[in-house]
Amino acid sequence: MSDPGGRGDTFCGINPEALQGTITSLKRDSSRLRTSASRFKGRFDQLGIDAQPLTKLLHIASWADDQLPMLRRRHHLALLIDKDADPVLHYPNHPDMIMVDDTDVSAGPPKSSELPDGADPKLNADWWGSLTPGLKAELQFLYPAQIGALDGLPATVRDKANRAQLFKEKGQFNAKLKRLRRDLAETKAQIPSNVDDVGGAIGGSPAYELQNEIDEVQSKLGSIAAVERGLAKGDQSGFPHAYLLGFDTHKLGHAIVSFGDPDTADDMVTYVPGLGSKLAGAEGDINRASALWQDSNRRAPDKHVASLYWLGYDAPQLAANRHGADVAGEGDANAGAPLLRRFTQGLTAARTVSSPVHTVVLGHSYGSLVTGRAAVLGKGKLADDLVFVGSPGVGVDHASDLHVDPSHVWAGANVHDPVPDLPASDVLQDLGGNASSFGINPASVAFGGHVFKADQDPSQSFSSVDLDAHSSYWDTNSDSLANLAKITVGDYGDVTQTRPIPSDIPTAPTLVGPGVL
Repeated sequence: MSDPGGRGDTFCGINPEALQGTITSLKRDSSRLRTSASRFKGRFDQLGIDAQPLTKLLHIASWADDQLPMLRRRHHLALLIDKDADPVLHYPNHPDMIMVDDTDVSAGPPKSSELPDGADPKLNADWWGSLTPGLKAELQFLYPAQIGALDGLPATVRDKANRAQLFKEKGQFNAKLKRLRRDLAETKAQIPSNVDDVGGAIGGSPAYELQNEIDEVQSKLGSIAAVERGLAKGDQSGFPHAYLLGFDTHKLGHAIVSFGDPDTADDMVTYVPGLGSKLAGAEGDINRASALWQDSNRRAPDKHVASLYWLGYDAPQLAANRHGADVAGEGDANAGAPLLRRFTQGLTAARTVSSPVHTVVLGHSYGSLVTGRAAVLGKGKLADDLVFVGSPGVGVDHASDLHVDPSHVWAGANVHDPVPDLPASDVLQDLGGNASSFGINPASVAFGGHVFKADQDPSQSFSSVDLDAHSSYWDTNSDSLANLAKITVGDYGDVTQTRPIPSDIPTAPTLVGPGVL
């Protein structure tokens, strides 16, 4: 506005009463605009329509939100200033107007290139903490996949972003499926009636290729549904909120779910699954995390427990044509270890309370190798306690090699589980009966950690060697689940320990088959 006092400079004048009306109106209109933009974006995502044009509306809402703190400061300033005080603060002939400096505003929406690369969780946390509320909301709206994947950001932020990304991908896949089915129907209609094929899908034909695409999209949708079913347990029947801390459908898919808020937890356990793990099977693994939360909460109801499922790496698969991995190799573990390490560092960086947290990382099957590899990266410890169940080896030969006191290294092996007895690469080492595929068996005397009782529910019975035993560690009423919960909440004295496997006595016969790692 022009200077009413004739001083010839530009100014922003405050009228407290008028400014209060502006603040109230701006806050109301910003909320309405954001709600409308988000509602339309949800519909656009559901229909597979590009929602990018809506970002201009959200940018306006974010700009308005970012002005509110400044406007409130100016309003309070105007209320505090005595009109008879320093005349420099008032304009001649306008005693109700107080001079303040105008502020610059953002020229456009933020670009994805402005986001951190994500390599350092502490830098990610600091960057997020430096942003204004409006800019945070805008970034979550524009780039949910990138924001949801940043280790070090608050659990509430990642949960909101990843759920938005899940909903977006679900809408896109449904729209693609509808289009492919229409194309397939049109293609079949053009096939001559004398062509004998199953549903018009002859190998190499357009219909065949379309059917393959349909199968792939349906598989993706099935994987998303598995995550949704796992998340649905949150906020139900006494369970805490289920936070979706990571999600994507790249390759075989990835998901990270926490029952309970890790940013404020007293005890936190992160479960790392093994061979065959993929998004399509997420529901079962998420249920394992919820079962451990439930048993831990039962044992320590006054403590805040967070139980996490971490499928943040590409687990090896038996079907090499789908994943191309050597199930007996360490390649996937070596690639996943730094990701697990970074994730645990992010949990520390995102803490919102000053009280200490007791941390546990639980590796099952091949996931124990990922955990072991992550533990030896860097100088600090991966967690306060490391737990291995059904382990084929953890990549080192002694508990003391894991950068944590051996008294905080735990292993459990169901007596019927064949995986701890998979043959070692070193034949001489294997003759001792204490070696596994990836190093010394962590449940053996030679390894040097604690060994806890990990038998199944007594109502069940397994044969001498049974693959089902490999998945029994989370069974209700099992010794294993009880001991895992005791370690999670730090009740070490109540853990039912058992004698480690002697180094001179071979264990059960080796059996290798689908799903063993």
